[in-house]
Amino acid sequence: MSKNDFEPVYQEGKADVEHKNLDAAGSDNPLGDSPMAFQASDMRRLIRKIADKLYQSWEAFIREYLANAETACLRTKHFVEDNDSSTISVDSLYGIDDSYDPRIEVTWDRSENRLTIRDNGIGMASQEVDEIFREISNSAVRDYGEYSGMFGMGVLSFPKFSGVYDSGLLMSHSRQTDENYAAYVSLAGVEPLMGQMPENEYGTKFQFTAQEDYDVRSAVEKYAEWIRVPVIYRERDEDGTEVFNEDYGNKKLTDKYGTRDITMTFDEYDEYFEAYCSDKSSEETLLLSMPIERNGTHETIAPFNFDVRFYDESGVIFKSSNENEGCSPIPRGDYKKMLLDAREEYVPESMIEDDANIVLGQEVVAGTHEGMIAINTDDLESGVPLPQNDYVTRDDLTEDDEPGRVIVLAGNDGFRGRTVISDDDWNSLDAGRAENYVPEDEVESYDIETGEGDLQLPEPTSNRESLQSNDVFWKWLARNFKSTFERMVFDVHDVISPTETPAKDIQELDEEEIVKGIVEDTV
Repeated sequence: MSKNDFEPVYQEGKADVEHKNLDAAGSDNPLGDSPMAFQASDMRRLIRKIADKLYQSWEAFIREYLANAETACLRTKHFVEDNDSSTISVDSLYGIDDSYDPRIEVTWDRSENRLTIRDNGIGMASQEVDEIFREISNSAVRDYGEYSGMFGMGVLSFPKFSGVYDSGLLMSHSRQTDENYAAYVSLAGVEPLMGQMPENEYGTKFQFTAQEDYDVRSAVEKYAEWIRVPVIYRERDEDGTEVFNEDYGNKKLTDKYGTRDITMTFDEYDEYFEAYCSDKSSEETLLLSMPIERNGTHETIAPFNFDVRFYDESGVIFKSSNENEGCSPIPRGDYKKMLLDAREEYVPESMIEDDANIVLGQEVVAGTHEGMIAINTDDLESGVPLPQNDYVTRDDLTEDDEPGRVIVLAGNDGFRGRTVISDDDWNSLDAGRAENYVPEDEVESYDIETGEGDLQLPEPTSNRESLQSNDVFWKWLARNFKSTFERMVFDVHDVISPTETPAKDIQELDEEEIVKGIVEDTV
């Protein structure tokens, strides 16, 4: 595939704020009638301030760039093994034969204070650098909660590590387009350089110089041990001699539990998360592969603390009495835009009925004025710019004129040229990306007592330092573990209560029946 034919898959990253689109400006407001976004005259200074505000420490850089490397590898792995092309724009990948072994390599060279993070994942096509990497808040995976990157902000973390240097080296060899290049990355943007990766190697490599002699080894261990692909870490001392070499990745929550530990497993919704309640629990909380602050706890309800790993970061609804399972809540404005993008030829009557600035016309498909567009006399004489067409006023139509589709002629650039259809017809059309979402104002709070409503997974804050508050989820999960533990106790009691030798009978019980429990649907 040529560079000119390639169209990258990406979406706007999830945002915390949006225009209200109040449509309340009136017709003579000197500012016009459309929302205006803030802009910055000094983008470099703004990005520096955002990075300082958004990320608390230099370790965030390790976390974000490792997470991006993992996503690049998983996108490739899922395409090769599962034929999942949802985040891929091509039919086949370069550098792939019959199999693919994902790998991330991290090298901390203290002789030059230089950190290298390299993956053999999907790589970045030049157009992806332009439209995703360089465009802050665009994301290749917003619609896919199983991948890290819903906000499209992680690239901003590097100034926390590089400090006054504020720059680094990017090299990438795309498996989608076979483009191979190097670039200088700074707060000013991306600047092409001479050089490229070896021809037989694909993926992406970043190199950044640290502003201090950080404890990189500890940070890599913290954030790499749970990653779902192998991570190879190497460290060189001040003389350039390798002094440390360790493999990380694919650690499981269950690794610390022994066969004799009381461990209750919750895996009913294992597509979305897994949880283990045990006296050995350290309250581990993982978002995909990264440790994260929980920001909420109800372990006092459960018999022990519990560890949780989330396999979706989008705040998806996983339990619903409203048929919203698998949908992530978003602002109605975002939802509306997704529908309009998917149904680009149409607009429903309800979206235009209260807009006084909209000018409508109707095609004449047969009759005396065939081929013309019928329009109200006032609209035709108003001076509003109209598309080039032959027009006829509705008053001048004849009985043999046959009406066709109603179209938007003027008044809203987003609707211009669209065919107006009924709301019923609109709702029957393909929803596109919106199929994965539900407007926030349609989400019903979940009632633990009745099981009615929409129960969401916790989702991260925009800096991914912690989860947003979601007390309902934590209380619901703790209650499940409490119910399971009580059921286990009752089962043991039923076995030993009729006997005269309870201690002997307990010893003879199957160990697995005593110390293991699998949560069933108790809510």
